[in-house]
Amino acid sequence: DGPWNWVLLGPDPSKLPLFGSGSGSFEELKGAAEEHSDSVAYALLRLQFGIGRLRRTKFVFLHLIGEEVPAVRRGRENAVRPAMESALKEFATWSVSFLDMTASRLFLAEIIDRVRQVSVIDDSFVAGDRGTAGS
Repeated sequence: DGPWNWVLLGPDPSKLPLFGSGSGSFEELKGAAEEHSDSVAYALLRLQFGIGRLRRTKFVFLHLIGEEVPAVRRGRENAVRPAMESALKEFATWSVSFLDMTASRLFLAEIIDRVRQVSVIDDSFVAGDRGTAGS
């Protein structure tokens, strides 16, 4: 819970350096990832589906590879993914992961579709609910 619905972190599981965070949802997260195109980053995105008593919160783990990361550094920063996953599991349990992604390949509709495939969203009760990346 809280005002943030996304957080973007640098590749250090002990320090969890903050690259960005906010309540501006997916597009804001994607913009922050694009600003860090020279690094590998890890993110959590909170999505909410439904209304009232049927409202469900789902988290998504993102492993983002900046398009300008040199190969050796990319390998080193990718290697910490298991440790980053362990560190972030202290804060949230996610429904799906998107691994080895670039910001340009991230699309909200695809993320929502994947979450809906693996989660109970109560569609039979809330017709047409498409989910939001809000709090």
